[in-house]
Parts: sequence; structure tokens; C-alpha cells
Amino acid sequence: MDGRFDTRPGDEKEAPIYFRLLQERGDVPAEVRELAERTWRDVGRAMDFKRGRPI
Repeated sequence: MDGRFDTRPGDEKEAPIYFRLLQERGDVPAEVRELAERTWRDVGRAMDFKRGRPI
């Protein structure tokens, strides 16, 4: 699973406002989660003192 919102038939009727926001703005929580994970990996590499000093 890639973290995107998984929809099923009929879900739109249960949460119409949320689905309208998904259509208008995209899946913002998934985008934020992806950016946070990428940033966490980058910081992990930058702060890895076992590899020696960066050039």
C-alpha cells in the first residue's frame, strides 16, 4: 500500500465532504506523509556519524 486513500464503491455517500475535498485538493495527508518519510531518510543519512564526515 502506498499510503493513498483507498476508496470503495459507496464510500462517497458516507463521507461526501471528504471525497469532495480529495477531488479538489488531492490527498494532502498522504503527500505530507511521503514528504515526512523522505525528510526522515535524508536526515538519517546526513546525521549518520558512522560513515565519517561529509565532503
